[in-house]
Amino acid sequence: MELGIELYFWMIDRGDVVDDQRNSVDPAAGRVRLFREHSQRLLNGVYIGKVMQAIRKIIIKKSKRPFTLDPVLSSLKDQSVVAAREYNWGYIVVELKKFNIKISKEQKNQIVYDSAHSIILDVLE
Repeated sequence: MELGIELYFWMIDRGDVVDDQRNSVDPAAGRVRLFREHSQRLLNGVYIGKVMQAIRKIIIKKSKRPFTLDPVLSSLKDQSVVAAREYNWGYIVVELKKFNIKISKEQKNQIVYDSAHSIILDVLE
């Protein structure tokens, strides 16, 4: 799975992702190919939850208003089994609505059961 290079390094700078040498950075293409375990954390939603928490903090700082997210996003299951993806994405889909991002039931099923990379990347980027 690949991420945009700016998003990848933003996540590293925040401490959400470790700059793992196994990830392949292609500056010319502006992309980073994630190593298997990092791809898995993206697919199971762990990295999505971290990005949502980071964006939440930015919203609060800029708007000076409360912006709540379910605390479960901070402790999503870091496993590659379908049950963990179902659990994680069940919370993520609900919380994404607060960012005005809507994921249909069909899209959620594609993410959980088919590892729909394009949908996940659309959410991130």
